[in-house]
Amino acid sequence: MKSSLIMKKSEGTYCELFDLGFVSNKFTWSNKQAGVGNIQERLDRGLVNFHWMTKFPHVVVKHLTRLISDHCPILVDWTIRSTGANRHSRVKLFRFEAH
Repeated sequence: MKSSLIMKKSEGTYCELFDLGFVSNKFTWSNKQAGVGNIQERLDRGLVNFHWMTKFPHVVVKHLTRLISDHCPILVDWTIRSTGANRHSRVKLFRFEAH
């Protein structure tokens, strides 16, 4: 089940965002300390609105292996795989623009 989060977008406007959850590693951030000083948290999340969820219902968020940064890279996979023997994978395109 995906959890819901209500956020204030601007004065008087609210948006309901859903956490897509994740597979693989539990934590996305580490302070990179050894032993008892090590702190790990899930700080990074895939948040979407209801309309986005209806367009891409099979999305999977994967926390990839941390290499240099203290944050894990996150892969959002929206590939739809068909189960039929003669069917090929289908991909829905998603474009993100940062403003």
